[in-house]
Amino acid sequence: MKSKKGAIILLIIVVLFFASIFYRNITTYNSMKKNAGYTYGTIIKVWNDDSWYSRYQYTVEGKVYQGRQGEKHSLQDTVLIIYDTTAPRFSMIAEYPSPIVLDVRGKIIALDTALIKFKWSDYLPGDEIHSIKDLWSLE
Repeated sequence: MKSKKGAIILLIIVVLFFASIFYRNITTYNSMKKNAGYTYGTIIKVWNDDSWYSRYQYTVEGKVYQGRQGEKHSLQDTVLIIYDTTAPRFSMIAEYPSPIVLDVRGKIIALDTALIKFKWSDYLPGDEIHSIKDLWSLE
């Protein structure tokens, strides 16, 4: 009887742990949607294993950030990045149907936000996550 109670308690703890991570993930994603900023990024690393993860780098207000996402890209590709203007470390690669055009200062020209597509299932919350506690610190 004791081992059954212990197993149930452990199961509840594990479920609550993963539920809190899911909640944090969806919360930061929704904040990114609400406070969307757009910039371009460059693919700086590609993993060619079964996962096809890409690491990207982008700059917001002079500060360089990195992120990663499970999409197939080539090294040095330019990609459209959506980020949370209140916490720029939260970002993801967005789909855009035409090439990204930059002016001489490196700013995006003529971006039609109605054509930008991104989905929660592709979102990884930030790249500066080294432990679980990092999920709860925004900046």
